[in-house]
Amino acid sequence: MGTKPTRAKLETLQDIAALLQKVTAAVVKAWAAEDKKKKKTGGVNAAFVAKLRADMKALDGAKAVSTKQATQKEIAARAALRGPLQSLRDDVSETLPDDREARHAFGVGKKLSDNSTPVLLKAADDVVSAFATYGNAVAPAGVNQKRVDQIKALRAALAAADSSQRDVMGAKKATNATSNALLKSVQKRSVLVRKRLEKSAPKGAMSSTARRHTPKKRAPKPSAPPTT
Repeated sequence: MGTKPTRAKLETLQDIAALLQKVTAAVVKAWAAEDKKKKKTGGVNAAFVAKLRADMKALDGAKAVSTKQATQKEIAARAALRGPLQSLRDDVSETLPDDREARHAFGVGKKLSDNSTPVLLKAADDVVSAFATYGNAVAPAGVNQKRVDQIKALRAALAAADSSQRDVMGAKKATNATSNALLKSVQKRSVLVRKRLEKSAPKGAMSSTARRHTPKKRAPKPSAPPTT
């Protein structure tokens, strides 16, 4: 929503909707007659007003794209992967305290961030790669194919959630761009429609805030002093 229309924009759209109520079929017909008489083409005519109405309808029906569900799914997938990764690292660390190469390959000592999808994906890839090389060495730690397959599955789930989140973000950006373009078009056309209405309407009819002229009261003249 943005963007989702802000309160200021909603007020602007309400003003434009009120403006369009004044542009009846009879008004548009009168404008067409004026243009024909003056041999004018284009400008604020029936097609112009129809486009404004269509954009207003599209803008009113535009729905904001929410990223909340996709974000929560990705957060849950991170947490699901982080637990087994940390557990496997701990087992390797306890069982192979002196095997620096194996410990490093499995990522022992490296930080696992709950907030970073790339870090967790890389850590899962490291485990899969390390197991292919050090599978026999870490067998006493209880690191087996079943645990590695579980990490593979959780890694795939996180990658899918991350991809879905990116898709939603892209859709939100596209929706915002469309809404902003519609809003810009509506505002631009409404200015021209208002000018046309003001031109053809009786003086002061388009302004609800027209100030009434109130003559200022003149101060009374000082009276002449009494003669003696």
